[in-house]
Amino acid sequence: MVVETNITIADGAVVCDVAVLKGRVTIGAGCVLHPKASIIGERGPVVLGANNILEEQSVLENHSMTGEPMVIGDNNVFEVGCVVNAHRVGDRNVVESKSSVGPGATIGNGCVVGAACCVGAAESLADNVVVYGANNLQRVQGKGADMTVWSHEQ
Repeated sequence: MVVETNITIADGAVVCDVAVLKGRVTIGAGCVLHPKASIIGERGPVVLGANNILEEQSVLENHSMTGEPMVIGDNNVFEVGCVVNAHRVGDRNVVESKSSVGPGATIGNGCVVGAACCVGAAESLADNVVVYGANNLQRVQGKGADMTVWSHEQ
């Protein structure tokens, strides 16, 4: 594990020794960081809530120009190779493989950013939005949308 200043890891979190943590990073209880997952808080803190999963080569990096924290809620899954520079991510979201979320973006609760899809800089997703397809189309999921992430929590 590459570790630099101001790293806080809560009890019950699992961080692989080849994960990369830089800057001001707080990792909540029950989080799991797979090999080569990166959290970079050099431009501002990155604060992860509880029970988040960062798969291999996923990157959470705060790109704030003012030092504001990047805040990640609870029970989110960041799949292989995704890059997230959002200002805020709510609870129970899935950011699928090879997708990206631009600087300053905000993601509500229960959202899915599909494989290889993009959420633009400063874009805001309301609760239960799915981003999908080559053109990053969006739609709102029906009731029970949170089951996507709940299956990861069992």
